[in-house]
Amino acid sequence: MSYSVLDGIHHCRLSIKNMPVADVQIICADKINSRIHRSYPWRWSTSALTPISLVDSTQDYGSKPTDYFRLLRARIVRTDCTPDDVFEPLDILNKLEPKLRPVSPRMIKAISYEGHINKFRLERAVQVTSPNTFEIQAEYQTLVTTITNTSDPLPFPDQYFDVFVEGLKWEFFKFADDVRAGTARFDQTSGMFVCTGQAAEFYGALYDMAASEGYAAGDTIAPTEPLSYE
Repeated sequence: MSYSVLDGIHHCRLSIKNMPVADVQIICADKINSRIHRSYPWRWSTSALTPISLVDSTQDYGSKPTDYFRLLRARIVRTDCTPDDVFEPLDILNKLEPKLRPVSPRMIKAISYEGHINKFRLERAVQVTSPNTFEIQAEYQTLVTTITNTSDPLPFPDQYFDVFVEGLKWEFFKFADDVRAGTARFDQTSGMFVCTGQAAEFYGALYDMAASEGYAAGDTIAPTEPLSYE
């Protein structure tokens, strides 16, 4: 991870014919870095959640870390035995309703993050009886780090530097109202995301980047989720 934002700007200069971009280069770089970050749960953007002990008759737990973006994987682990008895992974859902009648941890199959209470919610309240102890273990994707200076290092491995360059060129072309920017839109008729011009160059490189990280190999992070184009 030796490349900086400035390296990307230098690589774009020939393509953009040295157009004056000093006033927008930071915001353009930050926009592309954010698009790359949120498009896929990259290995360098993940962190382990501090384990949360389960409490009898309780459904909601803890609070999200300050750098929390989204939950990726979660499981309930029994910790009073050696080795720890790991249960099946929990499904990650967008929303769960309160269900306060306790059930065995072995019956819990899902977890969500409830933003209105800033807590992680299990499918139901759990029944924990001594001497058994359980905890939630999970991994999450961190928030993107905002780019504020051209000297800021890029957060991904050097082999993906070209993806950043293709995205930066797209942003510069859009800034200049250059037709080479192309378009990126969702086609309601075909149900597909359609790109042209430099937008297609960027998203094609981004898809290859995700494939290199396991997107096309049936990985266990998000095997059924499409690459995010938001």
